[in-house]
Amino acid sequence: MRIFLGLVLALSALASEGLAQSLEISSDTTTVLAGVVVDRRQPAEDDNVAIVPTAIGPAAPGVSLPNGSDLDAFDRLPNGDVLFSTDITVAVAGLPAPGVAGPGDVVLVDPQGPVIVYSATGAGLAAGTDVDAVSAEADSDLLLSFDTTVSVSGTVVDDEDVVRIDTPTGNPTLVYDGSAQGVATGLDLDGVYRKLDDGHLLLSFDGSGTLGGIPFDDEDVLDWNPANGAYAFAYDGSSPPAAWAAGADLDAVSGFPTDGDGDGVGDVGDNCPNFANANQSDVGGIGAASGADGIGDACQCGDVSGNGRVTTADATLITRSLLVPPTATLTRADLCNVGGSAACTTADAVIATRALLVPPTATVQQVCAPGLP
Repeated sequence: MRIFLGLVLALSALASEGLAQSLEISSDTTTVLAGVVVDRRQPAEDDNVAIVPTAIGPAAPGVSLPNGSDLDAFDRLPNGDVLFSTDITVAVAGLPAPGVAGPGDVVLVDPQGPVIVYSATGAGLAAGTDVDAVSAEADSDLLLSFDTTVSVSGTVVDDEDVVRIDTPTGNPTLVYDGSAQGVATGLDLDGVYRKLDDGHLLLSFDGSGTLGGIPFDDEDVLDWNPANGAYAFAYDGSSPPAAWAAGADLDAVSGFPTDGDGDGVGDVGDNCPNFANANQSDVGGIGAASGADGIGDACQCGDVSGNGRVTTADATLITRSLLVPPTATLTRADLCNVGGSAACTTADAVIATRALLVPPTATVQQVCAPGLP
């Protein structure tokens, strides 16, 4: 049960994700970039300012790949968990017996340890089939590409295609037909990442070509819009700060989730991205009996009492705190400004009160300093 439940939980906050500020990429060759060694067995974050090697998996536990292997499929989830596959069979510390993952296996690494969430041989594919691209969908489905033409439950998937695998049923759906989208014969799609804000795919190939009038090389990444089939250039691997060596093929690409408030939860999945709240508590929203609203208690604008909900008691506290002398103290004074005036005033109390009417005659704006952008 953990195999799929862990992935579902890890992906549950992805629905609002946009393209991360950085990309996390891996090449099929060990390369020295501006004096930094980036091994083919690890990813590296490129934020257009610097390139920094990163680790596979969350800090506890990490994963190290043996010499001779290549990290050829990789996706880091907003909570720090990762999906990966390699080009050869490797031993993975902590993986349940027999403790190895083949080139057709996709491994999920979370704080509980590694576990295989997809097996090509288990799906009936030929031994040695390599999963050479992986990305996660918001509903826990997997996007995969293979190094050769395969038949997945009767669906033909060429090496330039991307197939969506339903978990846990394993049912396939072709989401990117490379040949139909102009990919030249002989090119292998070896990197994919789903942008969940607009549904686009980031794609990388093992050679050079032109798609949609856009020339690309094997160290580049393209953006493909499934709504109209349009391509755009997303990443130039030959430009600084990376400037990957000639012959280096970017064979894995993922968004790199930023964490602006440093609470261990990536911005794209953080219900208070500008205010540290590692527990992500979300008691409610507007109203005494309101349920979770996707805004964390730590930044629920108007909740000056700090109990996670905006109620008439908060409006009263605001009014009393503004008396001269004040007759109340705000536990969370930084959450007072519900109107956007950049100050805590009696108007905020009025707005909060009117927002609680049925039907409401005012709206609490999420504009407090620690609120959502």
